[in-house]
Order: sequence, then structure tokens, then C-alpha cells
Amino acid sequence: MSKKSSPASPESSMTRLQLSRYEIEQRQRKIVVIGAIVVGILTVLLVGAAILQVAVIEPSRTVATVGGQPIAVQALQRRMRLTQASVNSNAANLRSQLAQLGQSNDPSASFLVQYYQQQYQQIVSQGSAEAIAEAAYQQMVDDLLVRQEATRRGIAVNPDEVQAELEASIGYYKATLTPFPTNSPEPTAMVSGTAVVLPTTAPREQPTSVSSDSFTYELSKRVQNISSIGYSETDLRGFIETDLLRKKLKEAIGAEVDQTAPHFTFEVVRFNVITDAVRASSDLAAGIVNFSGLISRTNAITEPATIGEGRNVDWISDRQVMNQFGAEVLDLLTYKALNAPTQVVTSTTAGGAYIVRPLGREVRPLAESELAQVQAEKYDAWLTAARADETVVVRLLSPFDLIPSVVSKIAADFQATYAKQQPQ
Repeated sequence: MSKKSSPASPESSMTRLQLSRYEIEQRQRKIVVIGAIVVGILTVLLVGAAILQVAVIEPSRTVATVGGQPIAVQALQRRMRLTQASVNSNAANLRSQLAQLGQSNDPSASFLVQYYQQQYQQIVSQGSAEAIAEAAYQQMVDDLLVRQEATRRGIAVNPDEVQAELEASIGYYKATLTPFPTNSPEPTAMVSGTAVVLPTTAPREQPTSVSSDSFTYELSKRVQNISSIGYSETDLRGFIETDLLRKKLKEAIGAEVDQTAPHFTFEVVRFNVITDAVRASSDLAAGIVNFSGLISRTNAITEPATIGEGRNVDWISDRQVMNQFGAEVLDLLTYKALNAPTQVVTSTTAGGAYIVRPLGREVRPLAESELAQVQAEKYDAWLTAARADETVVVRLLSPFDLIPSVVSKIAADFQATYAKQQPQ
């Protein structure tokens, strides 16, 4: 059998010139293919890098550190949305209350209307995107400062406390046995020959405003509301834990203040102009009038205008003296002889000219309301100092540069709504 000849390849039938062109075209085709592949790979890498930047690197960037603990961009942006939701909710509630008061015929409602309008205007000022960004940032810084200081002091909150606070915030109180006066038929006593039922203190269950099922439902609603901005029930409990730590820290810092202070009782006359005070001081020195008479005389002069005011002051603290009368009067009460009128002094802080008659000075316990105020100021002073400590709070990025577009849009709509529908 004769051998079959193999088919000739394209190259074998080409002339040398044609073969050269063919090779060039093949090389060019390979270059084009390889170039397309490289471009495709570079495109994928660039898109991936962009996604990585937006989805991973950017959100994880650190806005600030507090005691070495970072605040990430993503966490701050979530807090901005939560802060904004709270501001808008408060504004809506006040708007509703103002609308109800506007329909009331009660004359006394006008005071509440004025008060709520002031509150509403303050909330509206908190609704700008910049205000929300700064508030959210400061809240996160404060939360970390509180947690770190609580840890340093050995202050802690257990899960049972968090659960109890969460239940109380919804109005659910687990049944507990508490002594309550009841009108049970036993025991009785004979009074003037008549059997009288006496109240007892037999234990009975503490009532609750909502049921267990209602609590579960309300809790699920809260979780659902915050889940839309990226928070969970665990986060909700974390917020409650921080609030409880803050309360305990306030108590711990407040316990460090001195609960006693110098107190004074005295008579005082304040004059609007110093010439009237000097004249009154001369009358006292000459025996023309005693101090009680000076108080009555000063208060009686109302025409053509009042010249001042006199009164008796019964045991107030040095702090209250400072706030009401100024440092100059406090010095008189602290160092001048009792039961004798002092010289005339002018107050640089309270204004006016004063003559004082110190009657008594003692170190006494602070009143409950004043003690609470002093304790609150002690906590505020600690927090202010902690915020200002640049070795603890290190700000790396501006919150204003990180405001999400959705926050900016909602804030703009909120401000526009207020401008058009200011409550009456």
C-alpha cells in the first residue's frame, strides 16, 4: 500500500515573506491577549482595593484612642445614627406635647408651652449633622473614660443588675413579697365593745405595670429599632451597663467630697448705689437706727424707686453666700465680729453695696440638695479634666469629616422641617 501524504501545514505553503508576516501577526495577537489579561487583572485588583478600602480599611481606621482603646470610624458612624435617632425622637415627642397643650384652654398651660418651646429649640439646635457628629464622638469618649475609671476603682456591674434595669425601663417588675397594709379579717380588736378589723402587714406581691409577655414584646421592639442601624440586644445591654457604671462612679466620686461646710446666719442690706450704703452706715454708727430698723427703712423706700433690699438670712453655707452675695460678703461673715454691723463693701460678682451684721458661724452638714449638687460638680470636674488630658484622649481624625451621607440628609430634612413647622 502506498503511504498517505500528511496534509501540509500553512507554514509549509508560505513563502518566506508570508511566513515572516504570519509570525509578526501571531506575536501581536499574543501581546494583545496578554495585555488584555493584564488590564483585566489590574482592574480586578483596583476594584478589590477600592472595596477593601471602603469596606475594611476605612471603617476600621481609628478616629481617636482613649486610654489606648481605639474608636473606629465605623463604630462612630453607627453612634452618629443612633444619636440622630434619639434627637429626632425627642423632637417628635415635644412637638406632640406642644400640639396637645396648644389645644388646651387651661391658662396655666402657657407656662408649660413656653418651657417646652425652649426645650424644643435646644433639641433642634442639636439636630444639625455637625452637632450630631460631635455629640456621638463625645459620648463614645465619655463611655470609655467611665469604663476605664470604674475598672481602676474596682467598680463593676453584673448581668442581673443590667437585667433589672432593662426590665424597670420598660415597666416590668418581677413579683416580690413586700409587706403591705391589708384589710384582712384577722386580727380584730374590741374597741368600746365593738370588734374592729385592724390592718396587718401580711406579705403580698408587688404589682407590676406590664406582664412578662409585654416585657418580651417591648424588648423585641427596642432591639428591632436599633438593629436597623447596626446594633443588637448585646449592644443595648452594653449601653445599660455603661449607664449603671456611670451612676456607681458618680456615687464613688461624690462620696469623696466633704459633706460639711462653714454656715452663716446674718442680717444684710443691699443698696443699689454706694452713696446710699455709706449714708446708712453713718446712721448705724451714730445710733440713729439699729440694723433691724435699717432693714425695714430700706425696704420701705419704693418712691421714686427702690434703693435696695434688706433681709434676715438663716444658716446658709459659704458656697451659697458666695453665689448669692460674692466673695467680699463671705469675707465679712468669716472674719468680722458677731452681732456688729460691718463696713460697706461692694460685690464684684453679685453687684451692689452691702452692709452685713454677722449673727453666727458654724460648721454644719450640707443640706441634701446642696450636697447632691456638690457631688455632681465633683463628677463633672473629673470628667472635664479626663476629657482634656491629651495623654489619655488622643484625637486622630475629625468627626466632621466622617459624617455619613444618610446622617447629613436626615439632618438637612430635620432642619428644613423645623424651619417650616415651628411649633406654636
